[in-house]
Amino acid sequence: MAAERAEPPLAAVLAAITRADEAARTAAREHRAAHPRSLGRLDDLGVWLAGVQGEAPARPLERVRMLLVAGDHGVAESQVSHRPAGSTARLLRETVAGRSAPAVVARSVGTDVRPLALSVDDELADLPAAVTMHAVRRGTGRVDREDAMTAEETAAAMQVGIDVVDEEVDSGAD
Repeated sequence: MAAERAEPPLAAVLAAITRADEAARTAAREHRAAHPRSLGRLDDLGVWLAGVQGEAPARPLERVRMLLVAGDHGVAESQVSHRPAGSTARLLRETVAGRSAPAVVARSVGTDVRPLALSVDDELADLPAAVTMHAVRRGTGRVDREDAMTAEETAAAMQVGIDVVDEEVDSGAD
């Protein structure tokens, strides 16, 4: 499990995240205002992408990769979620089989989805190791009674995200 590795404190993980380029975001907003397209949320995503890329307008994405980071929320046992407790494992299995909504959407845009089980409350022994190798813990705590994760688990989960995105970018993902 990822929690067993020596991980930096959460503050160090957060400090390592590069912030979006505000000048590029501003330029993208100005470009959008001068060229209204009525694309709704897609326009907002274009502004975000310009900030991440550090240039406006944003460059088209050539190789997109979808990551599905999965975890069960302990508080779902209280029936506060639209999905029943324990449904995450089924979603992961359907994704691996190519039948889940994320898998279908990914396929429709010419990519695939990389599922990662970070805090799923299931053994998941039938899933490939690539899906389960980054697990931080089994399920999360009930936030109405306890923290969902400890600070160390949160830092480990964030580090998994950083590591996996680095792997994807190193392999050619935009």
